[in-house]
Amino acid sequence: MPFLHNISYIIFPIIVCFGYNKIHAQRTLNRNEIFDRWTKENGVLHLTEMEGLGKFVLFDTLLNVKINTALKEVEQSNVDTVGIFAKSYPGYNTMDSCHSGYYPTYVYLFWRSLGIGHVEKITGKCQNAFAQTDSVKQIFDFFKNNFFQIDSEYIMPVIFNVKTNSKDRFNYESIMIDHEPNYFIFCKQNKYVKFLSFTEDHYTNKKSVFLKYNLQSKSYEWFRLIDSLLGH
Repeated sequence: MPFLHNISYIIFPIIVCFGYNKIHAQRTLNRNEIFDRWTKENGVLHLTEMEGLGKFVLFDTLLNVKINTALKEVEQSNVDTVGIFAKSYPGYNTMDSCHSGYYPTYVYLFWRSLGIGHVEKITGKCQNAFAQTDSVKQIFDFFKNNFFQIDSEYIMPVIFNVKTNSKDRFNYESIMIDHEPNYFIFCKQNKYVKFLSFTEDHYTNKKSVFLKYNLQSKSYEWFRLIDSLLGH
């Protein structure tokens, strides 16, 4: 990516402990047990309304204002099929004067109107760029055809293992990296609404017990399609 320079960060494994004073009779949970416990504790994030969503990217107030303004303009034109794709690069700097945040963020608002696909590239400090493209139809068709599977899936975090003792207390060993590329997808097609937020590490960390699960998901396939069509 032009003009991007990586900034070094120290990566800290985040150990989450649900406190117990004395370790005894420890047992390591298998993948299915971890999945059941994590999903029970966290659930699936559902968004049923576009209104009130507000914050699409982190640490960039100006860009969020422009995204919301552009989204409202599209809504007011009675378009019922609309999406947002954002990709951010924490840990990078840029010489591009169009960026308004602490690091580069690229945002694409896309929709269909009267059978024509539209994409609006939104930046914090420069004028938005518009284009017409047939690729939008592929994104919405995939979303519609696979919505129920996408909606039921989880993007599982990077978890290495989970241990428990006889008192049914759990010790999660996982990792969060603050300079990984971040992605955001929002899509509304009539009554179907979905929001996804994740980092690159969710799909690349080979030590995660859920790497295969994430890579085989329809959500990942949909993300790859969107990124290939819009994210350049």
